[in-house]
Amino acid sequence: EDVEITGTAAKTVKAGDTINFMTWNIGYGALGDNADFFMDGGKMVYTADKERLDSNLSEIMSVIKSNSPDILYVQEIDRDSSRSKHVNELEMVGDTLSGYSYAFAHNFKDVFMPYPIPPMAKVDSGITTVNAEVLTSLMPELTRAHSSITL
Repeated sequence: EDVEITGTAAKTVKAGDTINFMTWNIGYGALGDNADFFMDGGKMVYTADKERLDSNLSEIMSVIKSNSPDILYVQEIDRDSSRSKHVNELEMVGDTLSGYSYAFAHNFKDVFMPYPIPPMAKVDSGITTVNAEVLTSLMPELTRAHSSITL
């Protein structure tokens, strides 16, 4: 699968600058304190109604924005899934962090997931990496300074 990079990262980071990393499994925005999710031993397939999903996602975006990460990794982010009411969560992250670039890769995509009962139905989910042009700006200096780099 080709991975498309979206956005226009505007921040430049130089060697010696502090880089703020953030990673979060957002549970497709529906796994809050009310969740009784079947994959966690509960009984529910759909764990949040649209109102609860919107509230969860609003809080998630608020925490991400308040942390202003230079690099953000998000797991279980949906684009058009039944379980998350077909909300494009990737677009929400892109709107929340304007001036950043992001890439998305699928790790779960199915037109109709028949499991369990009631069925999970359509799932379009994956992981995303969001950055403020950090890696591109630092790579020339890092490669001169180190023979190998672990990112």
